[in-house]
Amino acid sequence: MKTEDVIKSGSEKVTVVTAYWNLGSFQKGPSKNLVFKSNLYKKWMSTFQYLANPLVAFVDDKKFADHLRHLRRNMANATKIILIEKSKLWSFGLKDKIHNIYSKPGYPKFYPNTVLPGYSCAQHAKYDAVQMAIEKNYFHTNYFTWLDIGYFREKLESTRLFELILPPQFNPNRISFTEVGRYEDISLRKIVYENKVWVGGGMALGKSEIFLKFIAEYKKATETFIKMSLMSTDQQVLYGLYSRQGRKLLKPTIELQTYRSDDWFHLGLLCHRYANK
Repeated sequence: MKTEDVIKSGSEKVTVVTAYWNLGSFQKGPSKNLVFKSNLYKKWMSTFQYLANPLVAFVDDKKFADHLRHLRRNMANATKIILIEKSKLWSFGLKDKIHNIYSKPGYPKFYPNTVLPGYSCAQHAKYDAVQMAIEKNYFHTNYFTWLDIGYFREKLESTRLFELILPPQFNPNRISFTEVGRYEDISLRKIVYENKVWVGGGMALGKSEIFLKFIAEYKKATETFIKMSLMSTDQQVLYGLYSRQGRKLLKPTIELQTYRSDDWFHLGLLCHRYANK
């Protein structure tokens, strides 16, 4: 990496993008006892009242939109909440095709990744959300990060204002993710059929124009894998896109910058700082 390609941590403002899509209750993971419900996301959402960054949130549930607006009432000037019909998004327009794949005999069952088409769509929708936020650029920033609603759920007890800044050694020509799994030279089919993960999808950070190019390549990869009757979440699409088979097939031009850790929230913790420090 060239010195001029590294942006000094904290030198640029970052717009945070998030979304909530009401999928009802669903099983998370192999245990039937672990069920995610809307109230859980509502609880996790409380961390956003202490986020000092500009926030753009896409929501398909008016009650959630109102609740988030209440949480951000002291930062209303740095908040844009968009109530949107998810069925109009590119991602949720894939639902029937994904359903057909998941219905095939012998298709693997990883809850909810390869069981609930709507869950898969919701994971792809984060890139719809970031694209829309960048195109509008409500807060005139050069950098954007996707952040899952529950990303900082381990900080629920904290009532201190915090902000997200660019991480150390950030490369503006790449998109940053946390690398949570060992990269292996495996096929697209194995990635999906064995639920393999290389980078976590809870947070993605990049410069606006690079992010838009990356999103276009991500969408192309998603549609290509659907044509191959292979689909799961964005984590499998990302692994597939940057696998040897995916690179040969799709020729991505935007590379990832990965921050390696066993902690799924590593990138966010690198970017996190208390605002009053």
